[in-house]
Amino acid sequence: MALGGGMELAVFCDMVIASEKSKFGQPEIKVGVYPSMVVAWLSKIIGLKKAYEMILSGDTISAKEAEQIGLINMAVPDAELEEKSEEFIKKITNNSAVVLKWAKKAVKSGLNVDFETGLKNSEVIYKYALMATYDAKEGIDAFINKREPVWKDK
Repeated sequence: MALGGGMELAVFCDMVIASEKSKFGQPEIKVGVYPSMVVAWLSKIIGLKKAYEMILSGDTISAKEAEQIGLINMAVPDAELEEKSEEFIKKITNNSAVVLKWAKKAVKSGLNVDFETGLKNSEVIYKYALMATYDAKEGIDAFINKREPVWKDK
């Protein structure tokens, strides 16, 4: 069960993989308060109507529903949790760490701004930060020459 603070951890993580047996909820309303941190972010992840529903009802949802509404990335059978988590992590960590860093910054630079500003922010990061890295050049060269890139994380 990821309730209250446990669900807040899931909300503020970049990515979440959970057992299908997991439940998620913000039950604070049932004791006369609301989750003060989560209210500022939850609607950006799952949408306003679902955020209202979870916060105002205090009900819990299944891991499958959490996956469907975008609260978590993946709900997997309990027996496969470790294996599926490692596979998921490997898909990401097989990429260049420095490129991952700049991609993440670019995604975040588009939050809470209009499309035009987000695009400009991304262009600046791409042109002046990402393209200044060895790994961006290596990745493009590897693609052109039909070979696997050799990342140096710089």
